[in-house]
Amino acid sequence: IIPLTFAAHGLSGRAGDRPRIQTLPDPISWEKLEAWIRVFSTEKKWEGIEKCLITARRLGGHDDKILPLLYECAIAPHFLGHSNNILHLGYLAEVLEEFGWAEAEELVCNLGAKILGQERGLPDEIRQSGINRFREANDLIDELAQNPSSDEGVPFDEDAFAEGLISGELSQTFDAITNALKGGVSIERIVTSLVLLAADRMARTPVNLNPGWGGLAREMNMAASVRTALKYGGFKVAALSLYHVAWQFYGDRWLNITHRPMSEAHGPQKSGTVDEETAIADVMSAIEEIQIREIGRQTRDYLNSGYSGENLLKAMGLVILKDDNGRGILETLRTIFDEWSRCEGHPSRNQLLVGLARWGTDTRRRTGSQSAAATALRFAKGQTAVDLYES
Repeated sequence: IIPLTFAAHGLSGRAGDRPRIQTLPDPISWEKLEAWIRVFSTEKKWEGIEKCLITARRLGGHDDKILPLLYECAIAPHFLGHSNNILHLGYLAEVLEEFGWAEAEELVCNLGAKILGQERGLPDEIRQSGINRFREANDLIDELAQNPSSDEGVPFDEDAFAEGLISGELSQTFDAITNALKGGVSIERIVTSLVLLAADRMARTPVNLNPGWGGLAREMNMAASVRTALKYGGFKVAALSLYHVAWQFYGDRWLNITHRPMSEAHGPQKSGTVDEETAIADVMSAIEEIQIREIGRQTRDYLNSGYSGENLLKAMGLVILKDDNGRGILETLRTIFDEWSRCEGHPSRNQLLVGLARWGTDTRRRTGSQSAAATALRFAKGQTAVDLYES
């Protein structure tokens, strides 16, 4: 709860920075507030959104409508390319579930309003094309929402889906999502494929120049956040969120990672040459010694030997948290912990841990944050710049 408190404090500012938000005067209704929130979101007026949200809370009886409305506004076509909306709303939803409206009202209303009312530049030609195609999906989603599929026995060519998603062609990327939904594939099943596709790309991205860890991690975290969107926003919100995730994959086409069939396990099964405890220690040693060329193979060999992935994940988590230079790896670590159990039985499941091991190792080569942390620690001990220079 300590980092959560610091984050909330830093984002919201001091209590004395502004006067308390006053509710709108009567007569007022939820229907009016809902319409105004949608307009303010389109017009980028976050202060108006916050005032409407606070007023809705004071009306009473509408708490269960607020999160779905925030989600509906956040997935609007003009937000395509603003990839953190769905992710951050998911975190706010979890905070609200944990602490309740009484404690989280100001945080949810303030940050929710800033998410929906954020500044958005004019879209370039490519993004405008994506927005236009995204608008075309609305009618399909409305139709599917009226007759949701049970997903029982529905065929799903996951390899063709993944190949279309990372084709680098906008039409094929969006069509991959459209065809899966039209085919009756459940959102949960599509999300699993998206998460593991991102993990597979992390497990195979070249590390010579720019591996693209930030974009690849965003692919995975955004895909996983659709599960939260489905829980709090319903089918239509989650289905449209998939197109936002697809846009992120399209945006990362510069990585040029070749397609690999996801329906096949990566690497042969083998008998363990050492005991599990020793094998874990070897993997941890490779991470700490920054053996970036070997860590992927070692992690894959460990998992293909039939050893516990959960035990390896816990050990990797401790090593990563002990010396985290990842600038965002913590968020992805949480996603992988969640998705490891959800993706049980999938042939590409092991790529979750292979990708995490490679990222956790590669990020240790970036010493800038480590040096800054060491300098800050010395200053905290009372050492001056002269002391640092002389030492």
